[in-house]
Amino acid sequence: MHETYRFPAAAKGLNLLLLGELMSMVTLVMANLSLLGAGQTVPGWAGSLAGTLSIARLVLMVSGFYWASRDHGGYKTAFYMAGVAIVLSLLAGQLASLTFTLMSNILSAAMVYFICAATSDLLHTVENHRLARMGDQVWKVYLVSTGVRVVGSLFSWELSVLLAVLSQSVLYLVS
Repeated sequence: MHETYRFPAAAKGLNLLLLGELMSMVTLVMANLSLLGAGQTVPGWAGSLAGTLSIARLVLMVSGFYWASRDHGGYKTAFYMAGVAIVLSLLAGQLASLTFTLMSNILSAAMVYFICAATSDLLHTVENHRLARMGDQVWKVYLVSTGVRVVGSLFSWELSVLLAVLSQSVLYLVS
């Protein structure tokens, strides 16, 4: 039996999470357009679009976690990690706190771990061990990516934005 039919809620949830992550990459580029424009100001539409995409991304992510958690409890744990990471990220933006930023990055890495671990469990259940091992590789690559982002945050706020785009791109290419 095909994996989608055994775990339809997880399949639907993971598809929504993937769309949310793709939207996150677009949002990151739109929100930081001034970095790509060699110091030019961000057009008004770019900021509005980034804000709209951020809200849409949040809806996709919450929906994805909801659906996926119906098939495996690890997705619910990842959802809680994501929620706390979002709160810390908002606090970091309001308080310009590097500590909150670092904590948010670490919790985001934990979220990815729980998503990959839950997905690997489901894949082992349907005896797709090769793909389950790939999930283990994804969270390890993301952990390294997070480490690079954290080190970048320690050196420079602007550098961390560039590294975040690169790390999201690497994660997308690996998965």
